[in-house]
Amino acid sequence: GDNYKIDNYLESEGYYYPSWKEVRQYIDGEIDLPEKSVVLTFDDGAEDFKENGVPLIEKYDVRATAFIIGTRNHDLWKNSTFEHITLQSHSYDMHKGGGNIGHGGIFTALSYEEAMADLEESKEFLGTSDAFCYPFGDYTEECEKVVEDAEYYVALTTESGKVYPEDDPYALKRVRVNKSPSIEAFKGMI
Repeated sequence: GDNYKIDNYLESEGYYYPSWKEVRQYIDGEIDLPEKSVVLTFDDGAEDFKENGVPLIEKYDVRATAFIIGTRNHDLWKNSTFEHITLQSHSYDMHKGGGNIGHGGIFTALSYEEAMADLEESKEFLGTSDAFCYPFGDYTEECEKVVEDAEYYVALTTESGKVYPEDDPYALKRVRVNKSPSIEAFKGMI
């Protein structure tokens, strides 16, 4: 129902789906993006997303990113490639508790070396390092530094908002869409 309407709306309105490299170039002021630009993201890489979401995205010719947790559903996503979906890092094994800020994600409590090892393992698993999504949205300046040093173009938070030129590329906001909003609510969000 509404998922089809959302996909059809984006396509009928001529939305552009920039790559993560283009997003970074836009933030850095190197390029302009069309006013109607959107990057669809889905977190965690759950089995139901692969079974239900992936076929819809592929069918309706929209572009999206799935942020995958390497240790969860490892065999489900290993060596997966899609025409319209890129798989990016939600960490290899940092989507768990153990930290003491925000939602308590462990990334904020790891040493630089431990965090870098995880990011490198995620890059090897996914075969890419364009974008990183902070587990639980928890991050510090030190976390940003590790992600930058691991040579990701951008990192995403769970903070609400849109992306603009001169934003911090390692603390990007997102417009969060939970559950299945009506098409009218979705139009208002983007």
